[in-house]
Amino acid sequence: MKKLFFLLLLFVASKGFGQVNTIPDSVSHKIDSVINAQMTKKHIVGASIAIIDHGKMVYARGYGYADNRKKIKATEKTVFCIGSITKTFTAMAIMKLRDEGKIDLDKPASYYLPELKIKSVSETGDILKIRNLLSHTSGLTDGFMNNDACDKEQDMNGIIGDLNQEELVNKTNWKWSYSNSGYDILGCIVERVSGVKYMDYIRQNFLQKMDMKSSDFFDRPNDTLYSKGYLNDTDQTAEPYMRDIAAGAIFCSASDMGNFMKAIQNKGFYETTPIISQASITEMQTDHTAQTIIPNDIKYGYATFILPMEFKEDSLYGDAVGHGGDTHTFHSAYFVFPKMDFGMVLLTNSENGHSFCNAGFANVFKAWMKYKKGVKLHPAGSKLKPIDLASQLTTREITGDYATGEDVMLKIRRINDHKLLMIQGSQRFVLKKQENGTYSATLKIALLYPFKIKGLGMGFDKINGKIYLKEINTGNGSSEYVAIKDSAPKLPDTWKKMAGKYKLLNSCEGNQQGMPQQIIIHGNKIWVKVKFSPKETAIFSFSALDDTYAAMDGLDRRSGEIIKILPNGHVYFSGYEMEKQ
Repeated sequence: MKKLFFLLLLFVASKGFGQVNTIPDSVSHKIDSVINAQMTKKHIVGASIAIIDHGKMVYARGYGYADNRKKIKATEKTVFCIGSITKTFTAMAIMKLRDEGKIDLDKPASYYLPELKIKSVSETGDILKIRNLLSHTSGLTDGFMNNDACDKEQDMNGIIGDLNQEELVNKTNWKWSYSNSGYDILGCIVERVSGVKYMDYIRQNFLQKMDMKSSDFFDRPNDTLYSKGYLNDTDQTAEPYMRDIAAGAIFCSASDMGNFMKAIQNKGFYETTPIISQASITEMQTDHTAQTIIPNDIKYGYATFILPMEFKEDSLYGDAVGHGGDTHTFHSAYFVFPKMDFGMVLLTNSENGHSFCNAGFANVFKAWMKYKKGVKLHPAGSKLKPIDLASQLTTREITGDYATGEDVMLKIRRINDHKLLMIQGSQRFVLKKQENGTYSATLKIALLYPFKIKGLGMGFDKINGKIYLKEINTGNGSSEYVAIKDSAPKLPDTWKKMAGKYKLLNSCEGNQQGMPQQIIIHGNKIWVKVKFSPKETAIFSFSALDDTYAAMDGLDRRSGEIIKILPNGHVYFSGYEMEKQ
């Protein structure tokens, strides 16, 4: 009965409340059906959508509730946090200042922020160049947990002090690695070069000029246009203040995002008002990751993903170009199709909103193409290409332990020239070499019954003398490097003495980010246990660089982050100073 009642609420909330609709009812009904179905499936409280087609907003509507306690319905004017879509505005600000001759993309960040003193242990010369920060190829890690999500507004410029405590381990262009810290630096540069506070610069040059009247930074708790955030169908929760303002702090409505998409599609003009040059838009929408040492399937410009929709008909409409955003409870995604002059944004206020936005976007796009354009889309199928067997590693070379960045090391053992045993915790997988050089994976249930994992393949590549493990989606041919063959040096005695539980000396008030609690020494590894919520903890693994520095293992966004022993005997990690209990 509860599920049926929820469905009825969604149906009622989707009907005619200040909506924009200039498309046939047959098309709008299909879109509503897709959104309502996904909201029910993902337990979404409220959402909004806006669609632009050939420079006009043709559809904008809200679904469910912005506030389910007060029964305030979501509309196309409901304001949600757009998270990392904020990065697109930051990149636009950098490009605008570049066009004005005030910023050189090939200059290091320290040229504009001389107080930024971070050093690199892996390269000399200029580091953290502006263009590398824009494309997430600078070698910088993701971000600092302390001061990132608190009860009180944080100073964006505070990131510089934490960066100065770090050592840059990863080289420029080593790999594409998403970094909120990188966009914090860019926000500081916008502020320094323009002479205007970052938030004011974005307001004056973008939000106001594009008639984005409902958009601003941070939540307005007493404004009924602003949506509440939800951890599930009913649990309302406050969105914390972010320090990473330039990386994710804008709140925006679907209709306002429609105006933004219009400007992006209209060669940088909103109506007749110039916003940013067409050359800058083109540069932002051009892939800047092809030069990375470790290959990846992601194409990324400046704060812009460039993604195929992975249908056989992709050539008809070209790549989707845009960005998504995820905070504690708010999730969003906008993409435009320059070739088709079409764009869409989805915004939501609920915990499962990331998967809602992904599935909702793909399914609404399919409905649009079928019922508006008369084109039925078909899955593209596998793009997996055979690998040159002559260049492949032998099972003897592959054998070893692989670091993932977590406490579970992957142990890979040789069975014969064509088979490997991969041990992940208590699970055992047999990897069998295929004709194309990849490996299939079969799970050994209870060490006896084989279960072949469909759609999953494994690959091993040697890059710059190191061996990397990648997971391969055999359905569409995409792949991602997930682990590196471990070569951790012997652990110095100074680190062995650091094992134990720790208290935090400088955690911000109301901290809603991960908080380190304990250091565990295991073999030559340093493990740090981090608490994210009463029910969620994680353990990160580090390898020592010397007597006082260690770097996080693995290949994910946090890899290369530093933990170090301070002169006073305390430990520094991710913005925290920690004292052993």
